[in-house]
Amino acid sequence: MTLPLRKDRLYAHIIEVKVRYSDFKTEAKRRLLLSPLQEMGRIFPIAKELFHELFAGSRLSLRLVGVKASDLVRARPLSLFEPYSERYVRLGQAVDQVREKYGFGSLLTVREKMLGSLYNFERDRGFVLKTASLTK
Repeated sequence: MTLPLRKDRLYAHIIEVKVRYSDFKTEAKRRLLLSPLQEMGRIFPIAKELFHELFAGSRLSLRLVGVKASDLVRARPLSLFEPYSERYVRLGQAVDQVREKYGFGSLLTVREKMLGSLYNFERDRGFVLKTASLTK
């Protein structure tokens, strides 16, 4: 299972997080990035921060949480002020190759491994999330 950004060799300038509460109210926050990103390890902290800004102080339960990458470009411009290393790009490609050959479950990050105690795991598909029903 290759991440779509890596698979299509795209970089995102905008990261957006959307939440929908149990009363069906939907809110979203987005961040414009000066230097576009592709690596999940760098996108996740931004999405996490945006999520915490949205969910802080809310007493309602969540129905939906989504993360979107947009304003996509094919090439990553080099920055004068930010050092660039292909290390993360090569690491992501290596992870994708192992998962394509041996299945998603053959190589897990620590964060993915911790999900195993919460969700069912299928070797080929990954984690199977079951959504809770809000009906009484």
